[in-house]
Amino acid sequence: MKSTLLLRIASVLSFIHVALHTAGGMFGGPKSAEQVAAREAVQSHRFEIFGVNRSYWDFYFGFGLVASITLLLLSVLLWQLASLAKANPDKARPFVATLLVAFIAMAVISKIYFFAPPFVMEIVIAILIAVAFFFLQKAVISA
Repeated sequence: MKSTLLLRIASVLSFIHVALHTAGGMFGGPKSAEQVAAREAVQSHRFEIFGVNRSYWDFYFGFGLVASITLLLLSVLLWQLASLAKANPDKARPFVATLLVAFIAMAVISKIYFFAPPFVMEIVIAILIAVAFFFLQKAVISA
């Protein structure tokens, strides 16, 4: 039961993360003159790649949307995994461990390349998943 609740909380936090990333990061506008200039620079310089004309903005925005979809997918998987953890803790453990590694890796990337809010959110989610894994381990041993 404890792992189910922890995984559901992690799922909700992941959903909040995707909502903030998408609304603020992808569809939020620049806040300063420097940000406006940087955005205009990456939007205005276009080049051909693999037969299509693109800009660095296209890559930035496209990868940002891919990140949003991925975070949404992770949120749904965490929610579904909570049900599996309740029904069959032993089968859930490898999936929980995989998501733990993924969120730790995302936190490291956020710390290096981004800023505090996504890093903190990913660390909190990773901690919840780690504790859920610990409770799943105890459930498997006691079964």
